[in-house]
Amino acid sequence: CSSACARTLLSADSLTSRSLLTDCTSASLCRSASRFSVALVASAVARAASSSLTRFASAAAFCSPAARAASSLRRLAFAALKKTPMDFVAEKATELGASVLQPFMAERSNVARVNGGRLAATARDAAQQCERLSVPEVRDCLDFETVLADWPGNRRLFAMDETGGGAPFVALLHKAGRREKHAILVGPEGGFTEAERARLDARPHVARATLGGRVLRAETACLTALALWQNILGDGATPPGA
Repeated sequence: CSSACARTLLSADSLTSRSLLTDCTSASLCRSASRFSVALVASAVARAASSSLTRFASAAAFCSPAARAASSLRRLAFAALKKTPMDFVAEKATELGASVLQPFMAERSNVARVNGGRLAATARDAAQQCERLSVPEVRDCLDFETVLADWPGNRRLFAMDETGGGAPFVALLHKAGRREKHAILVGPEGGFTEAERARLDARPHVARATLGGRVLRAETACLTALALWQNILGDGATPPGA
């Protein structure tokens, strides 16, 4: 064993250890340094392997179907917005426990397309930040009529109505059962058209809801509705880490 070999093995260790190996002149000291360096390298490898296994296990739990199934049943359907508001909705909806994000195109939508990949990446980052064990499913953007036509009849759809024509959302949530399946629908900037409201009213599982006397921006309405849902029917009373 040479001092040069030992110094290579201990390149990440203390200055004292490197100096000891550089100055070793006897065979016994070199053998001792070699055994010492091998032990340190083995320990470093073990620590790295343990860390990798921990990260792998965390990632597996983070993305597992069981974790997704254990997440909240709430869904958020929202009209497509511009880039910054869309990112905001994806981030905050994830933090507030939404399990499915369904963008759609309404008559007054002011964008031509939705970057689903960017929304999914935003949701993943937000899930990690808030220590969720699941990531919301970001679905392909559909047109408004398709969303309504394909909506499951056993899932109550609370449609936010900025005209004040609906019941107070807080009152609707207090009447709703915790075990029932619910979803939130938020329209575009400028609100739904009269024709779109008529389509909503024709659906028996749709309930129009109001968030108060102020006209909110679309992204603010998403955040407000989810925060109320979280507080009344979700796990808003659960302390972090519980």
